[in-house]
Amino acid sequence: MNASSALRNRFSLSMLVFAGLLAVAGLLLRGPFGNPTVNPSGFAQGVVASKFMIAWIIIMVGAIVRTYSLVVLYALLAPTRLHRLAFWALLLSFLDEGLFIGLTGILAFVAPVAGNAYLQGDTHMLDILKAGFFTGPALFIL
Repeated sequence: MNASSALRNRFSLSMLVFAGLLAVAGLLLRGPFGNPTVNPSGFAQGVVASKFMIAWIIIMVGAIVRTYSLVVLYALLAPTRLHRLAFWALLLSFLDEGLFIGLTGILAFVAPVAGNAYLQGDTHMLDILKAGFFTGPALFIL
């Protein structure tokens, strides 16, 4: 391994740490997360705040950076005797990140619209959001 590839690998793996820092920063910026079934009005007020969408976008960017970093980690482990374990770990990580990025997209872009509609008097919007989160694949993820 030459010096430039070692530096590139170190940089790529440090992006894994950066992705974790983005996730923590997004969670701290987001603040407490209410349950729409318990307190729909509080949930709606929380999701229409400007920092809510920004926080979930930061979390989503962190997940995307983490996905690319995991590919580099696999590339480092592929030539070793751990290649099979690394392959399955990469495959499961892709599945996990794909589901997580979809869920964060809903929270970043759909939840603020539903919360705004609820605050304007359309109570059915939060029912749609509740159905999306508490049934099907989202229930499995949460």
